Amino acid sequence: MRGIKKQLFLFIMLYFTSAPLFSQNAITMNAAIDDFARDFISHFPNKKIAVIAFETDRHNIAIEFIDTMIGKIYENSFARSGNTEVYERHRLEYIQRELDFSMSGRVSEETIKRIGQFIGVDTVIYGSLRKGASRNEYQMTITAADTETARILFQKSPYKVSLAQDSRLWVIGASIGSSFTTPLLIGTFHGTLSPFRFSFLEFGVEFGILSSDLAVTSYYSISPFAHCAFFIPFDKSGWYAGAGVGYLHSEQTKSGSDGRYRSINLNITTGFIIQNVLNISYTLRTNFTDTNNKLAVGYIYRF
Repeated sequence: MRGIKKQLFLFIMLYFTSAPLFSQNAITMNAAIDDFARDFISHFPNKKIAVIAFETDRHNIAIEFIDTMIGKIYENSFARSGNTEVYERHRLEYIQRELDFSMSGRVSEETIKRIGQFIGVDTVIYGSLRKGASRNEYQMTITAADTETARILFQKSPYKVSLAQDSRLWVIGASIGSSFTTPLLIGTFHGTLSPFRFSFLEFGVEFGILSSDLAVTSYYSISPFAHCAFFIPFDKSGWYAGAGVGYLHSEQTKSGSDGRYRSINLNITTGFIIQNVLNISYTLRTNFTDTNNKLAVGYIYRF
């Protein structure tokens, strides 16, 4: 029992001391966009602008970049009483089809000039995102170019950014596993909420069947649980570790008599997310009298 308490204490200390470290030295994408927009408007307060593209392999991030940049340009222009005009994205989608370019692709000099001629803007803003040297770190470049000559007017590079989408774990999933004793087969349904970066809350329920005791003719268990964990992302994968509580209710029939068991357990859990699809997890469950383990493999859908 003293050993379990010591492990729990060490885990709590690790959670509160290590999780904040992963958010240092990098800024959010929104902060980088705001910095660029503020500096750009201070140098070029009266432009007709189209925010056209963000080179990345994630289309949703490209759309987020364009929408956020448009908002920040308006915001900073208004603050400086400038006369900036910005071409809205929903209008740009029509131009995208006409000129055959991608909002999440690379921008060429020819595309810059054609957009200027087609919609009458004198400046385009675009960006790019590249993987950095460490996990959850990206290098972002933002550029403003003249549409008549395609010459770069203003550029800021590199911004070292971390993506909220990578550092927050929002999932629903299901898994199958075993305690290698009783229950032999465990099905789990769970979901996570991640209001803060590099951590999440997990809620779920486990269903167990089959007993390792051959004298038991029927067995089932149900165990709802709630966990709090920290999450360390890398690429489209990650490692997590956490702790929480669970309530176990089980019933079995043995030698013609029925038996019930109820217990509130401490759960210590860890696992790996692989390619945002596969979840491999291990959970230690104890009521400080009995200890049970679960190893499981499952599928997740990440939002």
